[in-house]
Amino acid sequence: MRIIDISWPIDNGNANYPGNPPVEIKRYADLDCCSSRNSWISLGSHTGTHVDAQSHVFIKGEPVDQIPLERFYGMCQVVDLTNVKREIDQKDLETKIFDEKILLIKTRNSSFGHKTFREDFIYLNESAASYIIDRGIKTLGFDYLSVKKKGGNQKVHEILLKKVAVIEGLNLKDVEEGKYLFSGFPLNIIGCDGAPLRAVLIEG
Repeated sequence: MRIIDISWPIDNGNANYPGNPPVEIKRYADLDCCSSRNSWISLGSHTGTHVDAQSHVFIKGEPVDQIPLERFYGMCQVVDLTNVKREIDQKDLETKIFDEKILLIKTRNSSFGHKTFREDFIYLNESAASYIIDRGIKTLGFDYLSVKKKGGNQKVHEILLKKVAVIEGLNLKDVEEGKYLFSGFPLNIIGCDGAPLRAVLIEG
């Protein structure tokens, strides 16, 4: 059995989507003065590898603690769209054959790393989002901090989040196209619009 970590590490100085809170990790108790070592951690709900809840874009949308856990475990399919230069549309997805309900999209975003935010990231357009819904996908994983164009409206999020759990910030750089067992559960933060998660692929 091989376990592949496809999560961004959480560290001071990580890239964040502009306007989101930065990561801050600092020690507040250490062994030279206390009986145990403890740290203080501050981060946004959409830090690194995270899931978007419906309440991220809908006033009456469900929060992250109400997303069924079945969305975060099961067979998945990784499709390689590293040939796409900027915008993924329905025609790009139609070139791929996929039949699992968890779909992970690998783009050249995965080569950018996690230290510097890139405004030229690959994103989905509305036709791609609608196609994903039409195919009955239950969970979509994407390899950057947003599935939508920077500065664009929320239509792509709105199309997807009505029916799909959206995971953003995956690292698929060293993952080949194919089928894997996916596991990645978000933190159980009551009433929140999203939460970080640790995502892995399992093969063998």
